[in-house]
Amino acid sequence: MKLIMENWKIFLQESESININPDDSLSPDLFHEELSETLQESDKDSDPQSLSVQDLETTSAKEIQDVYREMAGTEKLRGPERTKEYDKLDTGRGQALRRQRAHGKGTDTFSKWFMDHLKELSNQLFKTDYETIYSLERDWKSAKKEIKQMIFDEFTPLQREIIRAIFVFTKLKVPVVRDPELFDPDDSWMVQNLNDGIYDVFTPTKETYQKAKIILEKLLQSEIKDSPPVYRGLGARVETGDYPGLEDYKVGSDLDVGKIMSFSQSFPVARSFAKRSSNPTRSWPVVLIVEKGDLKVGVDVDDFSGFEGKEAEIMTGGKFTITDIGYSQGKSERLGKKNFEEVWDNLKWEWPWYPEGSDLINMYPGYGSVLLLVKMKQKS
Repeated sequence: MKLIMENWKIFLQESESININPDDSLSPDLFHEELSETLQESDKDSDPQSLSVQDLETTSAKEIQDVYREMAGTEKLRGPERTKEYDKLDTGRGQALRRQRAHGKGTDTFSKWFMDHLKELSNQLFKTDYETIYSLERDWKSAKKEIKQMIFDEFTPLQREIIRAIFVFTKLKVPVVRDPELFDPDDSWMVQNLNDGIYDVFTPTKETYQKAKIILEKLLQSEIKDSPPVYRGLGARVETGDYPGLEDYKVGSDLDVGKIMSFSQSFPVARSFAKRSSNPTRSWPVVLIVEKGDLKVGVDVDDFSGFEGKEAEIMTGGKFTITDIGYSQGKSERLGKKNFEEVWDNLKWEWPWYPEGSDLINMYPGYGSVLLLVKMKQKS
């Protein structure tokens, strides 16, 4: 869930592999809504049955994969029904809240207050059903409580941990999932996850990210048979600096994407992200392409992604071998190159080294219409 709105930092596992390092350090957007609930200090505050880091470390990869496979297999049927129930409760909650607010408006507030107390007393003593500001408050709070309870009624503690792990990776801070030691409690606030009637409100803690990393790394060991083509957009420099640049990309080279990385089954999504991740003063838009059947391990997380239905996400990781290099310009696509120097020759560009701040648009005619392509195959 998240190729359009987020940027990624990819870390090398071994120094001899090419490291992909998108330039901009944008993290995925958090939900910035003001929520009325009190901020939580630990995962237990929002989910008393939440599992510990130790629980998940001792849970086998097979068990986590089997549980997720069962969840994903039934979600297409369960999701629509759950959404209907959520919509019904949320509509009732909204109506009760609006009526409560309207009920309290007016100039003669003392009379309304007095009459509400009389009606409320009648409701309690004689079981009448007068609408009061108090009954409306009970109605919307009851609906809100039922909405929050839905995830607990339908999903087991392990299933809820898996749902949160996918949400945290696709919607929150990707680098912190990869390295929970980067967690900053001063930069964490309450978020809400709403997906097909699954409503979950919590404040991410360091433990949240630790658990997400454990779960996702075990999920990503899942074997994929007959994998679909997947794509990943990024912005990359040409010259090698702190990280290897495109000048080091060669057919036959290994490319390490780190332990966890998200790809999309949609080429337009990846292309859009590549364009938005590149920078006319320092980097180029690149799309990594893994063709049908060339992805060996990973997991389809679209049903529970923070961007469900928009990015068709598959998570994977590890090393890939570059099999082809080329570019597209407009509707024209040119592949069959061994490295990007050959791409530059084909475009009649001078193979560059340029200082920080160079204007690539003026230096390289057609810069804005060129999309660099790297085909690769996952290593076994």
